[in-house]
Amino acid sequence: MPHRLIRRLMKDTDPASPAARSAVGAFAGWVGIGCNALLVAAKLMVGLMAGSVSVVADAFNNLSDMLGSLVTLVGFKLAARRADPEHPFGHGRYEYIAALSVAVFIVVVGVELGRDSIARLLNPEPVSFSTGGLLLLFVSALLKVALGLFYRGLAQKYSAPSLRASSADSFNDVIATGAVLVGAILSRFAGVNIDGWLGLAVGAFIVWSGIGLVRDALSPLLGESPDPELVRRMVDTIKSHEEIISMHDLIIHDYGPERRFASAHVEISGALSAQEAHGVIDAIEREVLRQEGVHLLLHLDPVSTDAELGKVRARIQQGVKSVDERLSVHDVHIELSDCVTYYFDVTVPPECTLPADELKEKIRRAVETASPEPVKTVIHIDRFYTTF
Repeated sequence: MPHRLIRRLMKDTDPASPAARSAVGAFAGWVGIGCNALLVAAKLMVGLMAGSVSVVADAFNNLSDMLGSLVTLVGFKLAARRADPEHPFGHGRYEYIAALSVAVFIVVVGVELGRDSIARLLNPEPVSFSTGGLLLLFVSALLKVALGLFYRGLAQKYSAPSLRASSADSFNDVIATGAVLVGAILSRFAGVNIDGWLGLAVGAFIVWSGIGLVRDALSPLLGESPDPELVRRMVDTIKSHEEIISMHDLIIHDYGPERRFASAHVEISGALSAQEAHGVIDAIEREVLRQEGVHLLLHLDPVSTDAELGKVRARIQQGVKSVDERLSVHDVHIELSDCVTYYFDVTVPPECTLPADELKEKIRRAVETASPEPVKTVIHIDRFYTTF
């Protein structure tokens, strides 16, 4: 439903288009502001007339949602700004900041609801709900379900973290309003007053949800592992070119939705001319940009096809694997002078917590012991940034 509505209202609906993302964010923001404004007015009226702290608390919860929608709107607008000299990678991370702001709003509101509910528990007051008030609460829950589905549909299509946060918050509101409605029905028809306890439960639930959203919003800002599916597709594309012998050191940087940059090292036969090798690399970079929207920069590692060097590589690999099976070797070079020196890099997974110096020493002993002649080793330790 939201997709059809968006297509009718907008000419450009491409998820990769900053202009389209900005327009969708604005549309979603204004829809959220309008719906939550209606909910705030309705719940405040019902809560004040009934003397219910839980309903008033739920109204303020919707007020925070309205402010969150405003933040989402502003976040999308700022994220659409063009790159400038101070921010050459664009402003896409404003979307993540908007999501974090919404999450913080949710936590603050939950704490305030809990505090007000504790005050009501210490000083209980009677509550009285009319049939019209109960009906309004039921309709408000249905409206939140519709709003949550609306946000979720857009979040999936446009990979928008702020809209995912708003969708989760909307469904949490349905649970909160449902609990308040149950309390109101019990008060009206059974004379049971659990208003304070319900308000406290709603507040605790909102805080718990908000903390999860804060964690989700912080992760891309701090730098999280890239999507494994994206990594797999990129690796498959690179390795599909027969000139590529192997690859390593793939690093993906995320500067906001559709603003991703990557670098990797690829091993290619040293028998190719510089012009031929450059042609292969250039073709791969263009292909990845076209298929994934990722700006890829490849570093070329020419590899000798000499049989003797192949034997050396195998010995080094065997020695390294004897230290830890999870380690891998690349960029092997041999220097022949007074003493043979092996230069190579070792990629270490995050699970390997051995200090770099200690790990180097173990690898050095293993490789030098496996060599049939006296050798020296110069080892560089790489860390995993992606797994493939």
